[in-house]
Amino acid sequence: MAFAMYVDEEGIPYSDYGVYGGIEVGRQRSVLAVAERGLWYWNEFNLSGCRERVLLSYDWTKWPNNRERNPATVDSARTMLISCADWLIRISVTESRREQRRWLASLPVS
Repeated sequence: MAFAMYVDEEGIPYSDYGVYGGIEVGRQRSVLAVAERGLWYWNEFNLSGCRERVLLSYDWTKWPNNRERNPATVDSARTMLISCADWLIRISVTESRREQRRWLASLPVS
């Protein structure tokens, strides 16, 4: 199974898993990858205005394959961060219970 990670024109990452066991798995988005990529924009362009960086688990110097889509300016990084956040909100359902919020993804978990 081939694996490659890319970002789309809005800066939202997706993985291309290709064919596995004769089945085309294709492009998939990961909640973790989208959240991490948004935080990478935050770190890389110092959008918080402080020196402390958020610890990330992905090595974004190696991913995505199409790094030419990385933002070149603070404004484009901010726009891409917002795109990642908007995507996470769109695919989620929240339930309010005793002032706690729970995030439920409509994606299968393996």
